[in-house]
Amino acid sequence: MSTEPGRWSYGRIVTVTVVVLVLVAVVLGVAGSRQPPRVRAAQLDAAYATENAGGQLVLAPNQPTRAGTLRVTTRPAVKASARRHDGEVVVTFASALHYDTTYDVTVGPVTGRYTGARGSLHYRFRTPSPTVFTLIRSGKLDDGKPDRIVQVEGSVERTVFSDDVILEYADGGRSLIASTYDHGVNKLVRVDDDGRVHRPYRLDTAGGQPVSGLRADPRTGLFGYITPPPWQRDGAPLRA
Repeated sequence: MSTEPGRWSYGRIVTVTVVVLVLVAVVLGVAGSRQPPRVRAAQLDAAYATENAGGQLVLAPNQPTRAGTLRVTTRPAVKASARRHDGEVVVTFASALHYDTTYDVTVGPVTGRYTGARGSLHYRFRTPSPTVFTLIRSGKLDDGKPDRIVQVEGSVERTVFSDDVILEYADGGRSLIASTYDHGVNKLVRVDDDGRVHRPYRLDTAGGQPVSGLRADPRTGLFGYITPPPWQRDGAPLRA
């Protein structure tokens, strides 16, 4: 059985294919060995960084890097520092970032530990739009509609809590605390940022007077309020 002229055998095709693949792998390996470190993954709590100083951007390079002094530049400009930690680069912002803004962060120089290739780490991110809460008092006794706490984020508006009478509210970070009042009964209600409304907590005050001065700390979630003095009833001090 003879082979037709000009036609390659199956074995020869396989051999050539293997050689080509090996050459491609060698070329890619050489090219990769000359590539400087790049960002493989990044982690940032953008919501926290826009509300607080000290927000951190963690950059994970795609290859181990050598030790050395790091410099950080950002656009728009914001004061920041960088350090290495467990093979990653941690960028700490000295002040809170602006809402609804695109930031370009560059950290360098970084040098591959095994390749010797030198470059910079670049990362771009956008901060979220500001979230604003507002209390809309409708007065159910007047128009039949309850009071509402409305969340506005960018152009999106939604009601996060409603009740016949809402006195005050406070932003506790991952939840809102609302103070309600109905026929001498004070209640505090916690509403999580996922929309879950917890069971109201009743507050017994002197003379059934409403609480005031509701405040909360977004960092810890702790909250407090002011209750009427025990000698006050029906809005007036008691007489001896």
